Amino acid sequence: WVRKARWMNSGFPGLPEELSRERNPVDKVSVLQQQTLTLTEEVKSQKELVKLLHRALEAAQQEKRVSSMYLTAAEDKDRLELVRHKVRQIADLTSRLEALEQEKKELEQMLTLKDSHIQELKEHVQLLMEKNHAKQEVIMALTEQMAREHSDPLQEANTIAAETLYKQQEEIEHLKDDIDAYKTQNQFLNSEIHQVTRLWTSVAENEKALLMKCACLQARNCQMESKYLTVLRKLQEALPGLPSSHAELVKNLIQEALQWDVKEEAEESFNLNPVSEYDEYGFMTVPDYEVEDWKLLAKIQALEIKSNNLRSQEVVEKPLRDRWNSVGELSPSAELKSLIRSGIPAEHRQRVWRWVVSRHCSRLSEHYQRLLRKSKSTEHPACRQIELDLPRTLTNNKHFSSP
Repeated sequence: WVRKARWMNSGFPGLPEELSRERNPVDKVSVLQQQTLTLTEEVKSQKELVKLLHRALEAAQQEKRVSSMYLTAAEDKDRLELVRHKVRQIADLTSRLEALEQEKKELEQMLTLKDSHIQELKEHVQLLMEKNHAKQEVIMALTEQMAREHSDPLQEANTIAAETLYKQQEEIEHLKDDIDAYKTQNQFLNSEIHQVTRLWTSVAENEKALLMKCACLQARNCQMESKYLTVLRKLQEALPGLPSSHAELVKNLIQEALQWDVKEEAEESFNLNPVSEYDEYGFMTVPDYEVEDWKLLAKIQALEIKSNNLRSQEVVEKPLRDRWNSVGELSPSAELKSLIRSGIPAEHRQRVWRWVVSRHCSRLSEHYQRLLRKSKSTEHPACRQIELDLPRTLTNNKHFSSP
């Protein structure tokens, strides 16, 4: 107890005198708090000193044990084994130290990355706070403006002006959407035109190659036919010297060759004349080849396309046309929806289109008249785009060809 009293007196030097000199209670409390903090720091330092002494003591004891083991070893072999053991321990500790240093570096890098990420998050939070502050200012300004408008005697006029402004902004947004849609459509049409042009080029090249091959075969056929006719002519000249059966056979062969030529020309003229160069929509079915002699083969191709279309119409479009013929007055229904999705025959398109447009515009009175007046006053930008697209997309259509 005597030592404890002395330690307390040494830790609080001149405490009674200071307390007696301090008259203000707040000052006394602050002095006591300061002394408490000082004592707390001293206790922490003493604890750290005790830990260091414990570690030093453990190291000294370990060294003492190792030294005693080394001295008590009977032979040099045991001492050498102890030294080797210590060397291995030192190497192990060295490797562990290197691993710890490497881990420390990685942790420092991670800490740097986290600090940078935290800095970015702080900047983002600061930006959001600034945006929030700006929005709050806008809200306050709008609130004050609304309060002024409500207190203004011309409230009705301001309301009408605000509604007009809102409608104009909405119309501007719709126009922007239309512009984006036209741009997207233009890009799609350009890409589609490029692909169709590339496909048409490849098809035209294949057709040219096939036509050349067909011309070669036809020439070879003409050669064989000329040789055949030459042989028949020689046999005809030698008819008086041939037996009657052989002479009759030669006459029949010559007659069949002449009849085959006449029949082939008649069939070609009969089959190819009715074929039109344009389909029902005005598109050219017979391509305009550079070589005039290839038009015959092109007409044959058009005839094959037409026959294939007729077959497909008989197989596919006949049941669909029967279903459309059975439809009387048009009314919204699931059956009509499925029919429209399946396809509308050409003879029913005018009726269906008129019904769809009238049903869509029935809620808007005089919508068509307004569109006409608007188109007379200002030209719609889509008209110009359509005029630019027609020459590019409908180059071989007779309904849209230049005069």
